[in-house]
Amino acid sequence: MTAPKHILVPIDFSEASLKALPVAQRMAGEGGRLDVIHVLHELPPGHPAAMWGKLGAEERCENVKAEMRRVLKGLELDHAGVIARVQEGNPARVIVDVAAELGVDQIIIPSHGRHGVPRLVLGSVAEVVVRRAACPVMVLRGAEEPVWPPEVVLVPVDFTERSWQAIEQARELVESPSALQVAHVLADLSHMEPGMFWGTIDTGARVERTVGFIKERLAARGLEEAGVHVFVAVGNAGSHIAHLAEDMGADLVVIGTQGRTGLSRLVLGSVAERAVRLCPCPVLALH
Repeated sequence: MTAPKHILVPIDFSEASLKALPVAQRMAGEGGRLDVIHVLHELPPGHPAAMWGKLGAEERCENVKAEMRRVLKGLELDHAGVIARVQEGNPARVIVDVAAELGVDQIIIPSHGRHGVPRLVLGSVAEVVVRRAACPVMVLRGAEEPVWPPEVVLVPVDFTERSWQAIEQARELVESPSALQVAHVLADLSHMEPGMFWGTIDTGARVERTVGFIKERLAARGLEEAGVHVFVAVGNAGSHIAHLAEDMGADLVVIGTQGRTGLSRLVLGSVAERAVRLCPCPVLALH
């Protein structure tokens, strides 16, 4: 994947969301463009400001935009390449729609925030953004500024073409192929499975065969000899991905979002929700 030059960053003024801005600027590089957006929830009919008409949507947006400009100036991001936006509406829908309207290369979403773009990652806003956005979405973790460019990148695969492409795209993010860690999580087999029941297959054999298969596919793409590391585990995909990321000190997890069950619904279902919730580092969901 080529480096994103046009990035959309939703913020809610929390420390976590503001940490995304320097990272986005480094990723976009010289000549790049950042669109920074804050989404205001519509005031309910019973809200005093709505009832008495003392604070309209336009005035609310202008007040917040003034605060955004102040914050951006403090971060030395008050230049022509950074656009401040404030809109009212459903946060997830607005983020997805604005990203499509602007044709951005990537969205960077902080994982911990408060109202405005709330519950990013752990709730419905992030699920909708990652599911519906047409561009890659990077989900940041906590208030710590992530390492960029990443030095260790974990790429889970499920043997679909999309997951192999994710490895190639991840390769473009690191200086050396040895920084790539490719992982697959095998599902546990029931003791009543014929091979397990009769002792004709065991976990060690499954892991060895899978490692061999992955290395063959990597070699076919010119990556195996370059030092890419391969890991195969057995168990719950989401939790194992998170454990691997923590154990290897990964700076980033790169996931292709179209797959089947296993590592299939990474990002689009419960496996991804668990992986993103538990991973100690940013997760980049590719489409």
